[in-house]
Amino acid sequence: MIEGDSVVYEFTYPHAPERVWRSLVDPAELAQWLMPTRNYSLRPGDHFVMECDPIGPVDVEVVEVDPPRRLVWRWIASFGPTTVTFHVSAEGIGTRLRLEHDGWGDATDSRDEFNSGWKAKMGDGLRLVLDANVRPPDPTPR
Repeated sequence: MIEGDSVVYEFTYPHAPERVWRSLVDPAELAQWLMPTRNYSLRPGDHFVMECDPIGPVDVEVVEVDPPRRLVWRWIASFGPTTVTFHVSAEGIGTRLRLEHDGWGDATDSRDEFNSGWKAKMGDGLRLVLDANVRPPDPTPR
């Protein structure tokens, strides 16, 4: 939903915070629910590219990485610079994931497109990836 100049969504998933975190930082999982990446990196200050169809490439600067709690990216694309922040927190036996995508300025048409896109991607898109890519426990007795 749009709150002022930001797109903000919160979803709760029946998975541990570490599992949800992996879906945010693993390039194979990102490609499944969000966008494919090139030259992926998770070090603050590094840049990589996300392929955003139909907008085109998005240059992503890694701003902050605080596993498994907070991830901040600066996106630079045809719609201008924006900031994407993910907040991950335990919620009962699952995880609450909050997205804040802000800095839209006058790019309200792009903001509105991303508003519907984030809702779909974080809803069914991410939920399917989380459910499909759960790693079973190690069956080796200890």
